[in-house]
Amino acid sequence: MSKQQNLSERAFQLHQSGQIPEAIELYVKLLRIQPRNAELIFALGTAYLQAGQLQKSVETLQRSILLNPKNAAAHSNLSVALNDLNRAEEALLSSERALRIKPDYVDAYGNRGNALRSLHRLEEALQSYEQAILINPTFLQANYNRGLVLRQLGRASEALECLERALTIRPDYAEAYNGRGTVLCDLGRSEEALVSYEAAVRIRPNYPEAHYNRGVVLHELKRLQEALASYDQAIMQQPSYAEAHSNRAAVLNDLGRPEEALVSCNLALLARPNYPEAYCNKGNALRLLKRAREALESLEQAARQRSNYAEAYYNACVVLRELGDPDEALVRCEQALSIRPDYFDAHNARGLVLYDLRRFGEALECFDRALNLNPNSAQTHNSRGMALRALERLGEALASYDCALAINPQSAEAHNNRGGVLKDLGRMDEALASYERVLAIDSDSPEAHNNRGTALTELKRLDEALTNLDQAVALNPEFAEAYYNRGIVLHELKRLDEALESYDNVVRIRPRYSDAYNNRGNVLKDLNRLEDALASYNLAIAIRPDSAVAHGNRGSVLKDMMRIDEAQVSYDAAFDLEPNNAEINWNRALLAILRGNFLDGWALYEWRIKKYGAEVYRTFPQRVWRGESDILGARLFVQCEQGIGDFVQFCRYLPQVKALGADLIVEVPEPLIALTTTLRCPMMIVTRGAAVPEFDAYCPVMSLAHVFKTTEDTVPAATPYLFSDRDKRQQWQHTLGTRQRPRVGVVWSGAEMHSNDRNRSIALQELLPMIIPEVEWHSLQKIYRQRDLPVLNQHPQIHQHQADLIDFSDTAALIDCLDLVISVDTSVAHVAGALAKPVWVMLPFSPDYRWMMNRDDTPWYPTGRLFRQPERDNWRDVIDRIVRALREWLGH
Repeated sequence: MSKQQNLSERAFQLHQSGQIPEAIELYVKLLRIQPRNAELIFALGTAYLQAGQLQKSVETLQRSILLNPKNAAAHSNLSVALNDLNRAEEALLSSERALRIKPDYVDAYGNRGNALRSLHRLEEALQSYEQAILINPTFLQANYNRGLVLRQLGRASEALECLERALTIRPDYAEAYNGRGTVLCDLGRSEEALVSYEAAVRIRPNYPEAHYNRGVVLHELKRLQEALASYDQAIMQQPSYAEAHSNRAAVLNDLGRPEEALVSCNLALLARPNYPEAYCNKGNALRLLKRAREALESLEQAARQRSNYAEAYYNACVVLRELGDPDEALVRCEQALSIRPDYFDAHNARGLVLYDLRRFGEALECFDRALNLNPNSAQTHNSRGMALRALERLGEALASYDCALAINPQSAEAHNNRGGVLKDLGRMDEALASYERVLAIDSDSPEAHNNRGTALTELKRLDEALTNLDQAVALNPEFAEAYYNRGIVLHELKRLDEALESYDNVVRIRPRYSDAYNNRGNVLKDLNRLEDALASYNLAIAIRPDSAVAHGNRGSVLKDMMRIDEAQVSYDAAFDLEPNNAEINWNRALLAILRGNFLDGWALYEWRIKKYGAEVYRTFPQRVWRGESDILGARLFVQCEQGIGDFVQFCRYLPQVKALGADLIVEVPEPLIALTTTLRCPMMIVTRGAAVPEFDAYCPVMSLAHVFKTTEDTVPAATPYLFSDRDKRQQWQHTLGTRQRPRVGVVWSGAEMHSNDRNRSIALQELLPMIIPEVEWHSLQKIYRQRDLPVLNQHPQIHQHQADLIDFSDTAALIDCLDLVISVDTSVAHVAGALAKPVWVMLPFSPDYRWMMNRDDTPWYPTGRLFRQPERDNWRDVIDRIVRALREWLGH
């Protein structure tokens, strides 16, 4: 054997053993000696191909073909090199030349398939691979590549069979495990895909694509730290792996590490400057970093790089929604859906944007479409519940929240929203339980503490409510709603200064919170800071001119300031906005009667029944009587309502009802039963709240003024209409003894729970200048306030009788033994007037509606005389005038 033959043999041996660089070196040396040796040139071209020196491979293989055009292997290998150089059309021609030379050349069929696949002629590629497999069923690459093409054609199950056949042929084929994992992902079999990827990297630890794909499936499985580690492995093997850097950023975003995600996005863009996915992930990182404008620019850059990039449009929608631009957000969302009509996240986001735009019906349609795509989305069921609640379809909303919780029992948001619907339904105990579930999941949730506080407020568990609301603002000092609700509780607890501070915090945080200014005005009104209250209501109305409540409250404070014409304007404005609002119409009634407009006032006064509802007014299946003429012989039940004094004032109408021929059943407060029996009117009396005998119709007692169309001139004013018991009167005369001086009864305070008690009651200390020695003073009060007890002890000239005043028949008998009664606006004043006893009534600057305005007498009680404050809180002037009147009455 010659030396050249030995060298040739040596080169072929090196080549076959995989020592490609050494083989190439020897082939080049031999070709210097034999430059036209076609076999050596073919071998060198093949070695260049195996070494990845593609251009040299092409040039060398083309030389070998020029010398031996019938070498099918040279044409086939040239096809491989050309395809790897992205010259697929030329690669296809080369593989077809090989097949013309050798029609059963299995490698050429495989390479032809690869070229066709590069040209996206997938069906033809599939046929080529199938021809190769027909010739050689164990042809590994053809089975593998056929699987890849079937996947591209959407035939995932067949693709899986192909890849598994490849693994049967070669069980350690890492590429097939990688491809199998990708097909399993397509089939939604993520856990199996993960096993396949792990087999690939176990076989080839330095396989960047398999590490990358493993990261993708781990991310999908929410195993974020493992996904991050997989992407790191891919990048370690291939530092310029743009996809791995970009997906690593997506994982870091999900881990709440946007700063690091931003770095990964920039590395991805360094590797591939126009990479849309990297721009999209960068936008998401910037959004998490609260750099919304930059985020939007990055997402728009992603969309510019790929006009059909639905995810970029979707994420831009999310950012625009956060920027408070729902209209533009809607445009982006619709762009995403025009590209991907089945894009679940985009349907969901569109629903949220439409919800923001208060287009609740359309929002509901979006959530329904999203749930058709993914029925197991707890978040979408929750959002659907929000839309249904806004549409006041509360039962359906509750069912939606229940669906959300069936899927994710730990969804604090769904428990929270469910509590809101239960609260709307009046099921407060259940709402409270929902909020408590939220706190069990997240004890530091300010929203849950706030909502539990509101539920406890509705349940009148005010101290507990305050504890939760305090915790809400401790956890989030800028939580305007919690301060607002805290103000409500503190107001109800009569802790007015603290309530005001809470509302001040609300308007500091949200300067345009109309309802907070309104409630703040209510607190200031109760603090007797009327000018400040008016200013607060004015701000509420300036922010929200259509707030009927604020207009109504403004009217009330103006009434308290006795700016009556302005109050009327405010009430009318409130009425124009909400003509069926019971509170507004009730206030209009009180103002009308106060102004002497009785007919309109009593008609409007009927709104009190809707205002107070079932809490005050029992309802019955029988008809309500409103003065119809068919009452003759009917059994009419007259309901008691409001306070003791109200019943005393309006029971005067009962004889008129009786005169119409009705049989009366009258409900009476227990302390008034004995006194009411003296009314000269046959009737059956039942105790207030007790069971009622059978009756035909019913009427609240204070509706009788409207029934009889009472005017100032037609008030049934004949007194007395109630009478004291003779035996009790004699007993009192015995107790009081011989008269030495004129006897005057006095009442200076009423029930503390009365809504206007602060204005109508007086501290006994203030009243002392009236207690002149020329008069024998008798207290007609049953209950004394703590502040008055020391004063009473120091002034024994004020005789006390509380132990003997069991009910109002005792009070009436005592009053009949006196010469005069002086009282603030309480039930005692009404009893004295009904007995025709001279009674002087001390009235606040803004009096109760029944006492009217600008007069010192009253059509209700001919023996009554009214002493009005000249300005708010000025009892001194009232007392001075009473002292002068007493001296005149005594003849001094």
